[in-house]
Order: sequence, then structure tokens, then C-alpha cells
Amino acid sequence: MNNRCLAGAFMFAGGVQFVVGMILAEIFYPGYSVSENYISDLGATCRDTCIIYQPSAFIFNTSAIILGILILLSSYCIWLGFQDLLLSILVGISGLGAFGVGLFPETTGMIHVMERMIAYPVLLWAVGFGGYLMSFDKAA
Repeated sequence: MNNRCLAGAFMFAGGVQFVVGMILAEIFYPGYSVSENYISDLGATCRDTCIIYQPSAFIFNTSAIILGILILLSSYCIWLGFQDLLLSILVGISGLGAFGVGLFPETTGMIHVMERMIAYPVLLWAVGFGGYLMSFDKAA
């Protein structure tokens, strides 16, 4: 497997495992509402006080950290396979962001708003672009 294909495999696996992790976290979160709750509520819900539902929080935060690690690995493989510094840096920054989502839930005081409109398109792009990069295995 070449670096281009490996970059795609890391990105694809990261996106898919995060979607599955998010769905599992929603299942284990009592009364979770896609229309009323933020995605980051799955890690910890902080309004006036903070509430952490387990195993929802563990599943969500761990899945976000794994996503971040896999995207960072993808970024490195993009650099090795394409020698495209800008793309590698941009993908790497998104990996750091995903890692940060899992590492710093709402209990850390960070603001978490408008997440669903940001997260869904990025996840769809990661899975699609990852699948495209995996096609380079046959082209190399």
C-alpha cells in the first residue's frame, strides 16, 4: 500500500469510526435530541452546571481523539505521497482540531456552538476524500 492510499485509509477509517462513535454516544445519552443538543454535549453537557453521562462521554471523547490521530497520520502520508505542504498542513490542522474536541469537552469552558452544520460536511468530505485517495493504490 503506497502513502497516497494509506492517507486515504487513515482518513476514511477516522471518519467512519467517528460517525459510528457519535451514533453510539447518542444511544447511551439519556434523552439526547439531535435538534436540541450540541454534538459536544455527548462529551459533557454544560449549561448552568456540567453533566457527564457515561458511557456516552467516554465513547464520544475517545472517538474524537482517535479521529484526530488518524487524520494526523493521514496528513503525514499526504506529505509523503503528494509532497503537497499546504494540503498536508490543512489536513493536519483539522486533525488537531478533532483531537482537541475529544481532549477538551465542554467542562473545560470552551464554547461549543453551530457544531452540527460544521461537523457533518467535514465528516462527509473526509470519508469521500479518503475513499478517493485509497484509489491511488491501483494507480501507483
